[in-house]
Amino acid sequence: MNFPSTLQNISGEIWLFHPVNSDLDLKVPIALNEQNQQIVPTESLIKTRWRVKVDWQADGKPYYTEKDIHL
Repeated sequence: MNFPSTLQNISGEIWLFHPVNSDLDLKVPIALNEQNQQIVPTESLIKTRWRVKVDWQADGKPYYTEKDIHL
């Protein structure tokens, strides 16, 4: 996931929700690399549909996004 390079002090969490088995849900704290990207390793995730929710803040302003992805 890419975050806007114009924003500073980005923090928050990324949640991955499995549609059938909540035991597989995953929460990842946002820790950006030098390119303002968050890398979430998917090797341990099963290949199916996931609901991704990103709850984050930048410069004191809250943001939220949600979408489905397929691995």
